[in-house]
Amino acid sequence: MNRQNNFDLLRLFAASQVLYFHALEHLQLGSATSSAFNRVLSQFPGVPIFFVISGFLITASFLRNRTALLGYAHNRVLRIFPALIVCTLFTTGLLAYFGYASTNWRMGAWLLGQVTVLPIYNPDFLRGFGVGDPNGALWTIPVEIQFYIFVPLFFGVWFALAGDGLKKLLTVLVGFIVGSFAVYTWYMAADRTPLVMQVFYISLLPHLWMFLLGAVAYVAWSHMRHVLEGKALLWALAYGVFIALGAISSLGVLGPFAQKALLALLVLSSAFTLPKLAHIILRRADVSYGLYLYHMPVINTFVELGKTGSWLFCVAAWGVSVCLAVASWFGVERPALQLKRKKTVFAPAEGLG
Repeated sequence: MNRQNNFDLLRLFAASQVLYFHALEHLQLGSATSSAFNRVLSQFPGVPIFFVISGFLITASFLRNRTALLGYAHNRVLRIFPALIVCTLFTTGLLAYFGYASTNWRMGAWLLGQVTVLPIYNPDFLRGFGVGDPNGALWTIPVEIQFYIFVPLFFGVWFALAGDGLKKLLTVLVGFIVGSFAVYTWYMAADRTPLVMQVFYISLLPHLWMFLLGAVAYVAWSHMRHVLEGKALLWALAYGVFIALGAISSLGVLGPFAQKALLALLVLSSAFTLPKLAHIILRRADVSYGLYLYHMPVINTFVELGKTGSWLFCVAAWGVSVCLAVASWFGVERPALQLKRKKTVFAPAEGLG
């Protein structure tokens, strides 16, 4: 069994895609449709890629040793919170430098929200900084934490009540996918301006279907690996034809689901095509999380300084973000991950049966 894969490289691509379009918008450099390159890149959205990869890897992490629940929780905390706390301190330093920090309770509530589950709380006195939110990208963190909780809850109940039957398990997971996609469709058509809707968006309900696309692939890996491993070019061709034919719009409400399902297959196939590529390029330095954490504070700083309207500023923002991500990996994330209770190298199982 080949234990190497390209997930680190794919996560780096996803974080870079998010950074690029945030810089494009906030540094006033264009839009997702302003060039052919932007239109193509917009078809590979970073956040759904993150969710699919999380579905695959988090399900793998739990199912490979589902009795070690405390170890699972311990490892998830180490992955998320040390880097998040340091990034929040960095952002607070920026706010203090530019004169936006305060000592009132709202600042304390903002700090607590940034490092827990309510990063959308943004008091009025911080809305003058940059684009109006010190680090708006953090909305995905509580969603990821809910995914982490969902996996042991769901599979714990499943194995306690239903055993190991693969067909029944896949049927139930597909049911969850359908239900979550229905919630997503309703949400996208609703008025999303009320605060309650903004809070609802950072729940797992509208996003669970993308996470479960990855989870289903892991559970059924023994049946899927033969059509995914080493076949990334074929899946890229299929995805390209799907986009070029305008199938997203022609399929109506099912268009987003079909697109994300094909994208999930392409991502997972890419993870196991030329599987040594990530190690050759990155040398096990997983800087994607740091890049995702730091890019918005950096972009906000450029906006605050009035450095917009030039691609030079975009390149500079990307360079600063990469430097901070590398520092985060070597100074915070890697040391924290070395405290994991059980270090294992990921390898997909043959599936459940």
